[in-house]
Parts: sequence; structure tokens; C-alpha cells
Amino acid sequence: MSISGSVTATIATGRGRQPLFDRQRMLAAATEWVGRGSVAVSEQALFAGGNFVLNIALAMTIPAADYGAFVFAFTMFTIVAGFHNALILEPATVLRTTLYDAQPRSYIRAQVFLHACVMVVLAGALGVIGVLLATTGANVPIGKAMTAAACASPFILLHWMGRRFLYVLRRPPTALAGSAVYLSFIGAVTLIARANHWLSPGTGFAILGSGSAVTALFLLARAGVFSREPRGNRPGLMELAIERWSYGRWLIGSVCIESAIVPGLTLLTTVMIGLSAVGVLRAMQIFVVPAGHTVTAISALVLPALARDYQHGRFSALRDKTRRVLLVIIAGAVVFELALALLHTPLEHLVYGRKFAQFAFLIPIVGGAALLDGTAAAYSMLLSAVQRPRLQLISVATTVPVTLISGLVFISMWGITGAALASVMTATASVAVRRRLAQPWLREPVPAAVS
Repeated sequence: MSISGSVTATIATGRGRQPLFDRQRMLAAATEWVGRGSVAVSEQALFAGGNFVLNIALAMTIPAADYGAFVFAFTMFTIVAGFHNALILEPATVLRTTLYDAQPRSYIRAQVFLHACVMVVLAGALGVIGVLLATTGANVPIGKAMTAAACASPFILLHWMGRRFLYVLRRPPTALAGSAVYLSFIGAVTLIARANHWLSPGTGFAILGSGSAVTALFLLARAGVFSREPRGNRPGLMELAIERWSYGRWLIGSVCIESAIVPGLTLLTTVMIGLSAVGVLRAMQIFVVPAGHTVTAISALVLPALARDYQHGRFSALRDKTRRVLLVIIAGAVVFELALALLHTPLEHLVYGRKFAQFAFLIPIVGGAALLDGTAAAYSMLLSAVQRPRLQLISVATTVPVTLISGLVFISMWGITGAALASVMTATASVAVRRRLAQPWLREPVPAAVS
């Protein structure tokens, strides 16, 4: 077949013969995605920068055991965030995406109200556990930190919602502005707190919560949530709640089981080798956090597009986009891991001033886990886009035994190094299982049975 102009092949349609591959169209699409991707990664970098500044200040300033209490409480908060993601955030991204075009303000307002209702239960449960631990003497530092996390969690998750809404609305530059506000607020308040010797696990969560509240208000205002919208056929709150439950109940099962993975590994580390080890391990993981946030940025940008492709039956586009995302994530993760392997000692000296010099070798180990987690997240993104929460549940359930067994064996044999190696084993199992479950949608063509 000859190649002429920008057309390499043609297909017959009702309107005549149309180009199958158009160089100008493909170049325009690639330019658009690179531009949007750059904004998304920059936005995630600013958001992560605020958390990075706070965590570094805490790790450098307070004792390792106190930082371990902060890390433990934040890990418990991630369980709350998992339930919130199952009931609010992920359904809002993949269901009824057309309402963001037709009635964005009222649709977002309804979901903010659902968020408030859900957080009464989730934050309340976390707070009750924290108060019990703090008042019964079971573990006062952890109890106080968990109580502070419960107070901050509604605002932190509202901030996360605002960012996600703007990506679904295809307005990542506005999210970028919000993350600049967040970084500025967190950075300034953290510096003031450190200069006045106010830093502690409790003030750490207070800084996160206040920064998130300010940024959430900014994002929701820019999304037009506080302005009026013409009346239309709006979904009722009960209708939305039922729909969210129908989708999210399978993800809730995943969250319940997943609590045995990262929180379970943190709990094993705490029980077997102490809070100080948890703090040290988290201090080393700080260096791989940018990789995780980059994957999150890519997911926030691509997941709505994949969901739209699935809802409109564009399975070839769904498959091709997922493959490109996998290629980008894997290539970037390999380069990042090589950098950590070569520079882990200078990085520790630069950031911590040799406070954790004897543990710097852990940085490339936890970096390997981050590399694998990023790949697993790409497969999870595909399963979310095709609305298969039950497969998410299966993937988590099959990973838990690996976490618990490797955690018990490795920590008992090698201590804190074993905890890092257990995270690598968990991530390896997660990639293997999720790749197998996502494979039907990566075939060419997509089988009718799964479409």
C-alpha cells in the first residue's frame, strides 16, 4: 500500500473513505496529551511538595518514635481514605461522567454533601479508636496522633475530592493553581511551627487539615460550586447514594482486605521491632514518594478518558491508551530506581544530615517496591475504567497472604530490612495478579464477553 500525504491507510465509512492514521491528527493528540500530562505532573509535584516539606521537618525535628506514631496514624487514615475512595471518589470519576458536562455544579455539590455524611461515620470511628488508645493507656502517642488524624481527615479528603473533580472537568491548570496554594500554605506554616518548636504528630495533622481546608475551598469555588446553576433533571441524593453503594460495595471489600497489606505491614513492624523502626522506614520511603505521586497524576488525567472510552464502546482506544500508560510508567520507574541505587547515600546526607545514614541502603529497596506499585496501579486504573470492582477485590484478596507471610518471616529474620523486602514481595504479587485480571481488555480485539 502506498503512503501519500498524511494518510497511511483508509477505511470505508458511511461518509466515504476516511483516514485510519492521520499524522496531523495524531500529532495534535500527542501534543495535547503531553501538555495536559505536564500540567498534571506539575500539579502533583506541588501537592506532593507540601507533604514532603512537612514529613521532612517532622522526621528531622521530632524523635523517631514520635514520627513513627505520626506515620502509624497516617497509615490508619489511609484506611479511612480507602473507604472514602470506594464510596465517593472512584464512583464520581467513572460513573455518570456526562453530568460533569451538563450539570457540573449541582452534581459536585451533591457529592460534597455525600462526602460530609460519609465522613461523620469514618472520621468518627477513627476518632473513637484514637480516644480509647489515648485514655486507656494502651498507647498514648498513637492514640493522640489518631485523634488528630480523625479531626483532619474530612478536610484532607475534601481537598482530594476537589482535585479529582477538576481533572474530570478537564481543568488541570486550575488544580495546579490549587496545589500551589497548598504548597505555599503548608510550607509557610511548617516553617513557623519548626522555628517555634511546635512540631509534633498532632500539629502535623493540624497543618495538613488546615492547608487542605483552605485549598479545598479555593478549588470548589473555582469549580463554581458556590454559584447558581439553571435547574435541570438533577440526580437525587438518595439515587446517588444507592448508585455509589452498588458500585462501591465491592471496593469496600477490597479496602477491608487491603487493610491487611500496608496497614498490616505497618502494624507488624510496630509490634515486632517498634515505632522507631516505623519512623525510620517512612523516612527512607520519603525519597520514593515522588514516583507514587507521578503515577497518581497520570491516573487522575487518564482514568476519566479511559472511562469515557469504555462507556462509548471505544475498546481499541481504551486498550491503546492503557498500553501507552504502562510503557511510560515502567520506563520512568526504571530510570527512577537506577537514580536511587546510585544516589541513595548522598540523598540521605543532603536531606537528613546523616541522621539515618546507617539505613540509607533501604532507599533503593523501597524504590523497587514503588516501581512495582506504579505498574500495578496502571492495571488497577484499567479495571476501574471498565467498572470491574469485583476484580479489584480479587486482586487484593490474593495479595494479602503474601504480605502477611513475607512480613512475619522477613521481619523476624532481618528486622527493618525484612520489612522493606516484604513490601517488595507484596508489590510483585500485586503486579502479577492485576496484570492477569486486566489481560482481557488488553487483547486485540477486546473479546465480546468482557466488553
